Amino acid sequence: MVIKDKIYKEIFNKYFYLIIFFSYFFLLIIYRFVLPFGDEPDFHIRALSVVKGFQIWWTPVDFVRLDFLYNFIARGLNHLSQCNIDYNPFSLYTKIDNNLCSDTLLNNIKRIFLSLSHILIFILILFFLNYFKLFNINLNSEYNTIFLSLLLPSIIYYFNLFSHETFFYILSFLLFILIRKFIFLFILLIFFTYLDFGNSIAIYIFVFLYLTYSLLNKYVSYLFIILFLLSLLIVSLFISEFILNFIANNNFISIQQVNKFIDSTTKHNFDNSFREKYPLILRPALTYMNFLFLTPGYIKILPLYIWFSFFISYIFYKTLIILSLNKRINDPEYLELIYSSKLIIISIFTILFLTLNLPALTNAKYFLFLIPFFINHIRIIVNNNFLLYINLLLANFLVITNLIIFRML
Repeated sequence: MVIKDKIYKEIFNKYFYLIIFFSYFFLLIIYRFVLPFGDEPDFHIRALSVVKGFQIWWTPVDFVRLDFLYNFIARGLNHLSQCNIDYNPFSLYTKIDNNLCSDTLLNNIKRIFLSLSHILIFILILFFLNYFKLFNINLNSEYNTIFLSLLLPSIIYYFNLFSHETFFYILSFLLFILIRKFIFLFILLIFFTYLDFGNSIAIYIFVFLYLTYSLLNKYVSYLFIILFLLSLLIVSLFISEFILNFIANNNFISIQQVNKFIDSTTKHNFDNSFREKYPLILRPALTYMNFLFLTPGYIKILPLYIWFSFFISYIFYKTLIILSLNKRINDPEYLELIYSSKLIIISIFTILFLTLNLPALTNAKYFLFLIPFFINHIRIIVNNNFLLYINLLLANFLVITNLIIFRML
C-alpha cells in the first residue's frame, strides 16, 4: 500500500500541471450542466452586457472584456433565465427546478469553450512569465499553488460566470505571484485600477495592510501589529460612512468612474435594507461560505462547510504547533511559513475591514485574489500536493452530488 501511494505521488508530481488542468476542465464541464442556469450575481444585467456587448461604467474596460472572443462565441447565447429555486437563507437544502434551471446543450458547450479560453489565456501569461524568467518568480512553487487553487469549488464557479468580470477575477491571481516585487506590485495596482476600479477596492486594502504590516514588523512586536490592525478595524466601523459621504459630497476625485462608484457604494452599503439583509455578525460567516460554495440562490453545501471547518481548524492547530516549536530562523521552510502566516492574517483583516463596513461586499467574489494565499498556507502545512489535490476533489464531489440531489427533490 505504501509503495502504491508512493507511485501515485511520483506520477502526480511528474505530470502535475497536466493533471490539474484536465481535472479543472473535467469539473468545468460537470458544473456547467449541474449548476442552475442564471444563479449568478446580477445575472440578467451582466449576461446581457456580455451578449449585447454593452459597456456600462461599472463593468471592466474593453481590454479585459475580450470582445474578440465574445463576438465569436457569446453574442447569440441565451441570457434570459426563468430558473426557479425554492430557497430559504437558513434552510439546510434547496430545491432546484430541473427544467427551468437547465440551459440548452449548445449554449452549455459555447460557455464551456468561453470559460476554457479565459483560463488558457491566463496559463499562457504564466508560461510567458516563467519562460522568459520575468520577475524571478516561481521560486517558492507559486505556480503549484495557483493551479491547485483552480480546483476549489468556488473558484470553478466564479471563474465561469457569464460576466465580463470573470477574466478580471482570473487576472487578480497575479497579485499572489508579484506580492514580493514592490515595483511591479505598484504597476499591477495601476493595471487593476484601469481594468475594474470597483473590484480592485479589496486589493487596495490588502496591499495597504501588507505594506503597513511589513513596515511595522521592522520596529514593533507581532502582538503590537495585531492589536494595531484590530484597533484600525474597530475605528473604521464608526468612521467609514462619514469618510465616504465626505468624499462623495466634496468631489475630491475628478475621475467620473470613481465618483460613480463612491456614490453607488454609499447608497448600497449604508441603506437600511442592505444592513438588514446582511447583519453584522453574519457577514464573515457568509463570506466564508462563499469562499467554499454559496450561490445568490442560497444553494448551500452543509457537508462541505462542516468538513472544511474541521480541516481549517486542523491547519490552524498545526500552524501554532510548528511556529511554537520550530525556532530555526535560518530554515527556509520555517521562514516561508512565517511569511505565509503573515499574509493569512492580512487576508483575514482585509475581509473583516470590508465585510463589516460595507455589507454589499460580503460576497467572496471581491476577495477571490486571496484564495491562493490561503491555499498556499494549507499547502505548506500539509506538505503534500497530492493529498491536497485529493481533498479538493472531495470538496467538488460534495458540491456536485448535492447539486444533483437538489435537482431531484
